[in-house]
Amino acid sequence: VVTPINSSVGLEFGRTLNIGQVGKLNIFGYGGFSNDYYQFDNGISRTYPFPGYSTKDFIYSKTSYSTGTTGLVNMVYRINPNHRIKAVFNYINSTEQTLKNYKGHYVDVLNDRSEGFVLVRRAEYKMTNLLIGQLGGENKLNSKLSINWNIGANKMNSKRPDRMQNISRYEYKKQAYSFSNNSVGDNNRYFDNLDQLDFVGTAQADYTVNPKLKISLGVQGNNRQIDFAAIQYNFKPNNSYTYVVNPDDYDQFFNQNNYAAGLFSIITMRGNNSNVDALKPQTYNATLRTLSGFGNVDYKFSENF
Repeated sequence: VVTPINSSVGLEFGRTLNIGQVGKLNIFGYGGFSNDYYQFDNGISRTYPFPGYSTKDFIYSKTSYSTGTTGLVNMVYRINPNHRIKAVFNYINSTEQTLKNYKGHYVDVLNDRSEGFVLVRRAEYKMTNLLIGQLGGENKLNSKLSINWNIGANKMNSKRPDRMQNISRYEYKKQAYSFSNNSVGDNNRYFDNLDQLDFVGTAQADYTVNPKLKISLGVQGNNRQIDFAAIQYNFKPNNSYTYVVNPDDYDQFFNQNNYAAGLFSIITMRGNNSNVDALKPQTYNATLRTLSGFGNVDYKFSENF
């Protein structure tokens, strides 16, 4: 038996380049990858709608595997003592795959604890990508006036390429497992995708009137676009209590042959195949725009105030 080993690797570099007589370019970069095998967790999960009565009483276990990838480039270009430009590019990718198993009492699936127990299994895979780019500068125009500015764009994508849930019940009298028929969504597969794009910017001007008085004016803004889509396929066994199921292999039942034979139905968030929009995902779209201005006045009354 080969035991997976958690690992991580990283590489960083830096370099300073002289450009012309006074110019200087500093470059720093980093790239890394890490993975974490089989994070294990177990415990008890209970739901009490009111004291002394539990609708769910489970012993659960959770295993997971995750990865993380990071890339960073940071550049600062000092044109001369009065002008400097900086740029940052950052990429982050993370994935997580989890498997959760619950065993115990679920009143809506099997009310009497003496009759048997309930198994709930949920497997999920999630991916997140984030790309950040920023460009900024510090410019001293003269002995009194200086400007600081920064613009950036951030793009994030988060999705679940697959999430699966199955619920079955074991009855001592039958000595066998059968499907839960509590809800049409007890056995399902779910998919979603979230895209978010941000454009940000800020600028500030500082004017030194005299050694005691400085006035600052600035503006900052943000434009954010969010697009989300999700769809869930619910697998509803017909006459669920009559089917014997293997909780370690639900595909023995949920397959093309049994679907064609009418042993189970597929229903989405919009209904069954009688609805022409049944396969159309549910969506959410939003736009957020903010723009603000600000001003500061700094006055030095004395060395202590």
